[in-house]
Amino acid sequence: MIDIHVHILHGLDDGAMDIDEALSMLSIAEKCGVTDMIATPHSWAVDDMSQIERTVDELNKAAAASGISTAVHRGCEFNVMRGEAVDRLKEGLRLLTLAGGRYILTEFSNSTNASTIYSCIEKVKKLGLVPVIAHPERCSVMWDDLDPMRKARQMGAYGQISMGDMIGRNGPASMETAMMMIEEGLCQICATDAHTPDKLQLYMTAVESVRSRYGEVAVKRLFTDNPAVILGNLKEERILPAL
Repeated sequence: MIDIHVHILHGLDDGAMDIDEALSMLSIAEKCGVTDMIATPHSWAVDDMSQIERTVDELNKAAAASGISTAVHRGCEFNVMRGEAVDRLKEGLRLLTLAGGRYILTEFSNSTNASTIYSCIEKVKKLGLVPVIAHPERCSVMWDDLDPMRKARQMGAYGQISMGDMIGRNGPASMETAMMMIEEGLCQICATDAHTPDKLQLYMTAVESVRSRYGEVAVKRLFTDNPAVILGNLKEERILPAL
């Protein structure tokens, strides 16, 4: 498995508090079969984006010294809605993308309206990047009507479901929306979005939930094959619907 959204970098945002907690998360991930993780601290929490790369290097060295084989790659959860966001994105393009490729994890608030989502997608696309919308199932505009996500997909955006939502950790509306998005092919990736070791352990139970509901092919695409396309900066055409 490959996790493209996790708050594992110590001391950068509201994720791992220190390197010991980060190593604990890595150890849990390794035991659950995760080979690679893209660390995605919130962009608003990091003043110097080069700090992400330095912290990734530090964590990988500590992991190797601890006998942990799961590799960490740099990324961030980018809030393009903030006023300075696009200029900041232009300045440090490859420091902000997922594993230094052209895919970027794009964050919206839960109350974001559809027109704002479309506008942000256009801004990201104009920079030659491919937006991967983080947990769109939490956006209330999607709960009663999937048309905003359908249009986002038509505009070239992909979707990442958070595993906590697959097991109902953020309420029934997000859970139901997550399942509908997977079933319609609007979201192609599942990731933990974990901030702590205990949440990472809990969210991993979503793998079995997906397996029992949708089967082994869906598990492979959502947790391994499609994330591998992003990690390897491969062609978008290789990202396939789960079903």
